[in-house]
Amino acid sequence: MTDVATPKLSDKPSEVIRQALADMEMVEGCSNLIIDMNEWHTPFPKSSKEQLRKAQNKPNATCAVCMAGSVISAAGNFADQWILPHMFDEKTQNKLRALNWFRTGIFLIGLQEFPEALARYKTDENFRHGVKSRSMNIDYHKDPVQFKKKLHEFADYLESEGL
Repeated sequence: MTDVATPKLSDKPSEVIRQALADMEMVEGCSNLIIDMNEWHTPFPKSSKEQLRKAQNKPNATCAVCMAGSVISAAGNFADQWILPHMFDEKTQNKLRALNWFRTGIFLIGLQEFPEALARYKTDENFRHGVKSRSMNIDYHKDPVQFKKKLHEFADYLESEGL
């Protein structure tokens, strides 16, 4: 098996979200990758995923990635590599899983992977309210612009809170 390059991710959730969004932008401009929020970093034959390839105008794409998968890809991994979070160290796994929760809009579960943020959530009512009020239910595939906007707003909020 080919070696897997480990993404370098911050300990601050706001920075991890911003990195993932930037890496998704890179994927959106890459002809051999498509975004599929149901796949981590999954190669596929050109005969499959026709609807997504067509929707994203990428007829020759051969690898599907989710938001966390975008980070995995940007770390220098190749499109022909099948990669899941358990292939990394525990800290990286947890951050990739956090990104999976963030992209679903269930921010609390994602924040549980960041000890400082979780401690704040447990002890600071204003922070708890701020997180809850920003939860979202936006599907990337239905509205990528709004999806990214809401995640940028959440990252801005976390940064304003020192996270």
